[in-house]
Amino acid sequence: MSHKNPKNDLERLENIIEGLMDGDDGELPSLEETNAHAKAAGIDFAAWGEQIRKKAQDKLREQQANRIAEALTARDKALERIEGRPRPAGTREEKLAKLRALMKRPGGEGLAAHFKNFEDASDEALDEMIVTAEDLIDTARGKKD
Repeated sequence: MSHKNPKNDLERLENIIEGLMDGDDGELPSLEETNAHAKAAGIDFAAWGEQIRKKAQDKLREQQANRIAEALTARDKALERIEGRPRPAGTREEKLAKLRALMKRPGGEGLAAHFKNFEDASDEALDEMIVTAEDLIDTARGKKD
């Protein structure tokens, strides 16, 4: 039996069927014979392949929708957590020092890239950065409120 690389899904399916056929007499029936037997039995390989492709596409869409729903749920939980955290108290300099210290904590090393130029941030933005940084670090460390 010679193997040919499939050019499309129909040829891929035909290759699979040829590979699975039982060749008792040492010679496999030709593809034409196989197709004729299939047609006589009411089997349409192209339609079958399309059904399989549609099921696979539907499953991929379902999985993508599930991933999106999970991401939205995680985002909503994170927003709820962050909104529930107390806002930092103290002077602007104390808040800047706190944010610098958070960036040096384990799990906070990557925050510097996200909070570039934080010294120039408004007081409200600085408070949000501190609360967000605390949440990110706590979440990374597995700490739950």
